[in-house]
Amino acid sequence: MDVSLYHDLDELPDAYRSLFAQAGAINFFHSDAWFRPLIETTRNEGDELRLYGVDGEGPGVPPLLLVARAAPARLGPIRQRVLSSFTNFYTMRGGPIIGAESSDVDRVVGRVVSEICAERPRWDVIVMKALEPDSRVYRAMSDAFRSAGLIVQPFFQHASWFEPLAGRTFKDFMAARGSKIRKTLQWKNRKIEKSGRFRYEMVTDDSNLEAAIGAYERVYERSWKEAESYPEFIPSLIAQCARLGSLRLGIMYLDDEPVATQLSLLSGTTAFQYKMAYDETLATNPAAKNLSVGTVMILRLLEHLIEVDKVAEFDFGVGDEGFKSEWCTQRREIWGLMALNPRSPAGLAGAIRHVGGAQAQSAIKQLLGR
Repeated sequence: MDVSLYHDLDELPDAYRSLFAQAGAINFFHSDAWFRPLIETTRNEGDELRLYGVDGEGPGVPPLLLVARAAPARLGPIRQRVLSSFTNFYTMRGGPIIGAESSDVDRVVGRVVSEICAERPRWDVIVMKALEPDSRVYRAMSDAFRSAGLIVQPFFQHASWFEPLAGRTFKDFMAARGSKIRKTLQWKNRKIEKSGRFRYEMVTDDSNLEAAIGAYERVYERSWKEAESYPEFIPSLIAQCARLGSLRLGIMYLDDEPVATQLSLLSGTTAFQYKMAYDETLATNPAAKNLSVGTVMILRLLEHLIEVDKVAEFDFGVGDEGFKSEWCTQRREIWGLMALNPRSPAGLAGAIRHVGGAQAQSAIKQLLGR
């Protein structure tokens, strides 16, 4: 299997479009629709896009594509050559894109890792993020880096709460919730409906999309949320998801003014909750006081996901906040892998800092055969 290096999504041969489509149908974060807005709006000055494609041994869908970036970095006064997966805070599932027909994950992952480690000048640090620690890909990458002589340091990124939903009705789901949600929140939902001043809409396609994005941004600006580091990313992502039909953007209006919003998206049979925000002035508005508008929106989102979309799983996204356990019963962790090169001064310095001198010395002795 040969490995080819590309520097732009549009350089990829047509066969890789099929890989994006195949993998993206299962995992949205492995689709062209995810990577295009991500690369176009979050690429920093000095970043080099590096697309490692493993060519198949015959015609058909390539077995693997790794979307990565090289970025200048420093460890104190030491310059480092760092290669990392092209991810950001909103990447729920990372790692290399692997075709459904790739039966030998260890082999294709080992092949791309071997190619990366053979590049000159050497990489001092290689970082892969947003991995599930019990997955075959996580284990294959960890093993391949170690086999190449790198020091591997796993690291925790975040936890997320999720709920299996397959085969359940919304009534079933609510019956399993605590009394706070089942009684109090449903009462507040009915009160909002009866007031006649609130309106809720769920945006799922690109009809009237400009107005929907505008409403989302107005709410976000008036909320407690910090400004986005890359302000063009979320609007671009919303537009891409709307065109695909994977967008679930809820907006609550009070007297026709947007006051709360929630952004979710579909990835295969899973729905991810991305962002929820509301106008902070709601806390002092008599029409909305004590109505928990943001939480009511979660209630309505879940009803839509269960009854209309028939999703198999709901994932609350990044964060271990206590309120999420009221909605979901399962918790998972997302980890990353840092591979440090003890053969380079900058990589060795990183190993000493991140994994400790004793482990770094042990790795060097193994490299020297003693």
